[in-house]
Amino acid sequence: MTTLTIAASLASLVSPQGPDEHAAGSRTLELDADDWSQLVAALRSRFPRLADWVLTPSDTVRAGFLIAVNDDVVPGGGRPPRIRRGDQVLLFPQIAGG
Repeated sequence: MTTLTIAASLASLVSPQGPDEHAAGSRTLELDADDWSQLVAALRSRFPRLADWVLTPSDTVRAGFLIAVNDDVVPGGGRPPRIRRGDQVLLFPQIAGG
């Protein structure tokens, strides 16, 4: 399993898919994924509204969002992050300002 934690601002995009799924608004999701492509497939299957909001059609993270894997922010530029089973993945909107 890979744990995906999403920012509170994204929680409304997670809706229950059945009686055994997470409640609406859950911020921690357990996904059966060994790599990025499996994580994307699980997101698209179980949480399509979230996936459509944060992923491009080519399965990269949309501009304006950041991914961290095990507390290390993954550089942007359209490259998918390297993940392995058991990793903790964080997804959150990018914040700018000063």
